[in-house]
Amino acid sequence: MARWHPLFIPMLLFVGLFGRPAPAPAEVLYYITDLGTFDGHGGSFAYAINELAQVTGEAQGNVFLWEDGVMTDLGISTWGYDINDSTQIVGILTGGPQQAFLWDDGDVTILGTFGGLQATAYGINDGGQIVGWAHNPNNDRRAYIYSDGAMTDLGTFGGAQSWAFGVNNAGQVVGNAETEVTPPGGLPIRRAFLYADGTMTEIAGDGSEARDINEAGQIVGSYIPGGFLWEDGELTDLGDLAWPRAINNLGQVVGTAGYGGYNTAYIWEAGVATDLNDLIAPDSGWADLQQARDINDAGQVVGWGELDDGARHAFLLTPIPEPAQLYLLAIGAVYVMRRRR
Repeated sequence: MARWHPLFIPMLLFVGLFGRPAPAPAEVLYYITDLGTFDGHGGSFAYAINELAQVTGEAQGNVFLWEDGVMTDLGISTWGYDINDSTQIVGILTGGPQQAFLWDDGDVTILGTFGGLQATAYGINDGGQIVGWAHNPNNDRRAYIYSDGAMTDLGTFGGAQSWAFGVNNAGQVVGNAETEVTPPGGLPIRRAFLYADGTMTEIAGDGSEARDINEAGQIVGSYIPGGFLWEDGELTDLGDLAWPRAINNLGQVVGTAGYGGYNTAYIWEAGVATDLNDLIAPDSGWADLQQARDINDAGQVVGWGELDDGARHAFLLTPIPEPAQLYLLAIGAVYVMRRRR
């Protein structure tokens, strides 16, 4: 029976890891998957992905759950905004006064309001805590966290309204809230916040909002110069990524560039913002990736864009393994086969 020298495998691992140059961020490529629609007609829009690669969003006016290549109509109008690792989905129910809902294995719960007309749900963590906004009796929008059947008003910075967009597994919430300062013209000022341990703290200046927070407490959002990453009180400008939407636990950020945030899907990593259109095959069948809305820890990105035929569909981007990773996988497979002989 043939035997390998005991140093052979470590040597190959060394070559696989260090014998090839690491690709620059702009050289990272993705497989792109068209999530389609329920019946092949109309459009679709993906808003969130969990660590199981399950995706939610909206297609043809209803909330969908996509997994393993199959899009399922949940029978809820209209938007699924977030999904956790227990496959619980939150979003907005329309067809009457706009309501925040929780979908859990086919059961739908309406979260209610603070005595007003409407509510939304934008985020859910793995513990089932939900955030969004709900009207009070004056129909002011107030940021909330919903936990164990109870909705808690997070308050404001002295103004009338606030909005919550993201929550991590520690129950830290981000969003924006109005101040009591009113500039000329009468429009209130909004500032991004971090809500933790019962306290709402400003993290950016006038006109800012915070959209997402990861388990390390890194926060992404937008302010007057553009997109920002907040960490330990320091703001980092995200360059061309002007409208961040999500950050994963590796510090990768996705969002959009362009006026109003509706033009081009971007990813930001290690100080570099890159157009996602440059990271897929030119013959992919996609004319333009327009919105990147979420990213999981595997680096999979969801959003929507325009196909070559003009249809607007939800997409899933999956990173292609780097050559060194493929090399190591091949070595491992050969090693296992030789050991079995």
